[in-house]
Amino acid sequence: MKKFNFRLQKVMQVKEEMEKQKMLDLADAKRFVAEEEKRLGHLQSQDEAYRETIERRKTAERINPMEMDLYYRYLRKLGDEIDLQNGRVQDARDKMEKRRQVLLNASKERKVLEKLREKKYTAFRAEVTKKEQNFIDDVATVNHVRGKKEAL
Repeated sequence: MKKFNFRLQKVMQVKEEMEKQKMLDLADAKRFVAEEEKRLGHLQSQDEAYRETIERRKTAERINPMEMDLYYRYLRKLGDEIDLQNGRVQDARDKMEKRRQVLLNASKERKVLEKLREKKYTAFRAEVTKKEQNFIDDVATVNHVRGKKEAL
């Protein structure tokens, strides 16, 4: 009996390798998003800490106007950095989403090939079963004819 041979096996293997690579790319993008979000969180907590410090200093003691101006300048700078970091986080998320879509497309391509392979294998098995049945029928016919000749 001949062995099942899927003509597109190499293509399917290449698609599987591409899918694995795209999974790694997505994992890298997720890590990058997490890093960017962590930076954003750090900036936001710094902003919050300085705002609390300003409020504490305002109520607890007199604060000179120059010092207050420095605090507010620093808060504006932090606000600008937070806005910039928000943009970086959004860009990283967009890139991650694109990579996720690329991975989904690669998975679909691989699954199409797998389904095609399954159909071809099912057809192959049906053909093998049919040939086996024909062989069995031929053997039975030969045995039947021999039995009639011996009876004569």
